[in-house]
Amino acid sequence: MPAMKRPAASEATSGAPTKKPAANKLTINAMVDDIKTAASSKDDEEENQLRDKGKAEKFGKLMKAGALPLAVVHMWQIESKKAQSQRQFQTNLINGLFNKQTDGSYKMNTESQWPF
Repeated sequence: MPAMKRPAASEATSGAPTKKPAANKLTINAMVDDIKTAASSKDDEEENQLRDKGKAEKFGKLMKAGALPLAVVHMWQIESKKAQSQRQFQTNLINGLFNKQTDGSYKMNTESQWPF
């Protein structure tokens, strides 16, 4: 008795892969335009300055230890809430408060004007 083939295996295929229907009807150009629009609107909302991680960790340690000047604590807790973007204000405060030394440590700079 000859071996029976499974029905799916017996179908003749042309060897060419079948094309799946597109899940998203947007073209590549439309997607790129959407991304550019989203990025430009994000730039308009706030200044894209990133918070330095080392400076933020140093600030957190000093804040927890109570070693920050009262003026800085006041700016962090009270004045930042009055700003248009609280996080951006706090980022500017942290980045402007510390200077990175050549040995990699951070030194607090309270004498100069902070950039906000």
